[in-house]
Amino acid sequence: DTGFITRNILCFPIKDDTGVIGIAQLCNKAGGKYFTRHDEEAALSFSVYCGISISNSLLFKKVQDAQYRSKLASDLMIYHMQVPQTDLDNALKEIKLNCDTPPCFDSLLFPTYVVDEESKTVALAYHMFQDIGLINRWQLSKQTLLRFLLMVKRGYRDPPYHNWMHAFCVGHFFYSICKVVDITKYLTDIETLAMLIACFCHDLDHRGTTNAFQ
Repeated sequence: DTGFITRNILCFPIKDDTGVIGIAQLCNKAGGKYFTRHDEEAALSFSVYCGISISNSLLFKKVQDAQYRSKLASDLMIYHMQVPQTDLDNALKEIKLNCDTPPCFDSLLFPTYVVDEESKTVALAYHMFQDIGLINRWQLSKQTLLRFLLMVKRGYRDPPYHNWMHAFCVGHFFYSICKVVDITKYLTDIETLAMLIACFCHDLDHRGTTNAFQ
């Protein structure tokens, strides 16, 4: 019990273009037993400025959030856009030197963890696109696809789980499904391409924490 006594009260809505966004309340008019019609009109006029202030504050918060996301995306692109020519050359050599894939590579039971991350994964990822006919179907340039895969690989950080090897494992899982079943019964050519790309890209720039933590 605070001891506060309500003698009179005036409530009025705070609105914006979408409708009511808040309620204001005035209690215990000074120098009067009750609020008058003039008080109501003054309160409604005041509510207009309240609505503008609240709307502007919410808009400012949205702009701040958008700027933060944009800065993160820009930083990521600036850092990862350029793939060194030496990396591309090494990937091209790896494809030429390792024409044969590991035994049972197209099996769902293939242990992807045995693949050497540094020298093999990009070449094997390229092989996945080639083996299920996506390179011929979409006339994908070898250098363009390899540069893309290298860029994706560079886009992954090194948390314990959501790293490039995890993306490679997910990509291999979808590739294996395509080899085991007739995927054309379930997906169109463009959907198959999108799915394989999504497998490799789905955890790009993952920090190893939840969205709420970030």
